[in-house]
Amino acid sequence: MLPWRRLILVACLAATACAPVEDGPPPAESVPTTSSTVGSTTTVVDVAGLCNGYLVLLRSGDPEPLRSQLDDPELVADLETMLSSEGEFDAIAAAALRLEEAVVGQCADRFALSVEPAPDDAAALSQFLGAVTAGDEASATEVAWENVVAQFTWSGTPESEIHLEGNTASMRMGPTRIVNCEATGGVVVACRFSEG
Repeated sequence: MLPWRRLILVACLAATACAPVEDGPPPAESVPTTSSTVGSTTTVVDVAGLCNGYLVLLRSGDPEPLRSQLDDPELVADLETMLSSEGEFDAIAAAALRLEEAVVGQCADRFALSVEPAPDDAAALSQFLGAVTAGDEASATEVAWENVVAQFTWSGTPESEIHLEGNTASMRMGPTRIVNCEATGGVVVACRFSEG
């Protein structure tokens, strides 16, 4: 995937934040597969595969691991909309949000597995955004869900003032880009990018 398309994809996914990930969650076989019955059909969901596929999409832009785990035609259509080089930004962002909500709804516990909550939301947000500036992924991983961490490239950014307000914080990441993050219980659970 072209670097500019990956940036657009991550921005779309955030405007709403596989092969097993090496430093990520445990392999699929260590996480139970769940099944649910809807009407007369049974849907089997490989939660580990779904979660890992989403992380691969966020980190590399490769949709195939996630696509192979989606059995809902509407979510597959949302993934295709997100990957399209054509179409309205609002439609792409809406598709990304629906996909994010569906995946994070099933993977939240898994994405939060290795997090040690900070004393409060402000401390978590300050640590996380400071780590973004420094390019310190390890420090960010301590206080943020794995899918949030996966949205960033971890190459560091110019220092910028962090604006804290309750359980949210924002920081400029370039001349026209702002990141807005949210924390709950001392853990950063979402970050979204906007123009500004």
